[in-house]
Amino acid sequence: MIEEGMLLPRLSTLEEYAEWLQRQGFKIIETQDISRESSKTWDICLDLIASPSLWRLAITHGKDFLHFLRAFQSMRAGFSSKTFIFGIIVAEKVRNLEGEGQDKQSGGYQKMSAKL
Repeated sequence: MIEEGMLLPRLSTLEEYAEWLQRQGFKIIETQDISRESSKTWDICLDLIASPSLWRLAITHGKDFLHFLRAFQSMRAGFSSKTFIFGIIVAEKVRNLEGEGQDKQSGGYQKMSAKL
């Protein structure tokens, strides 16, 4: 329900995302579960969707909007049961730039960072 309602592709675990980054040549610097800090968002959202006028508006905008609003409850339930988490991955990739206009000062390497 979360993926469909929030219009997301298939979700994976934090570990699966970290493994994918490692397979792409990234070094994992840090992973962090920030669920506790972000779970209150869904309490607020549930209060917001209690408004009948919001549901009347949603009905006029089609099934995607209705699914989106219904997914708020699924998000809250996922956080409460710890079956859904928000996570941060900090990763770093070093790329060899030889043959691509090598930078003499950096020795041919470029440091790149990605935060997901």
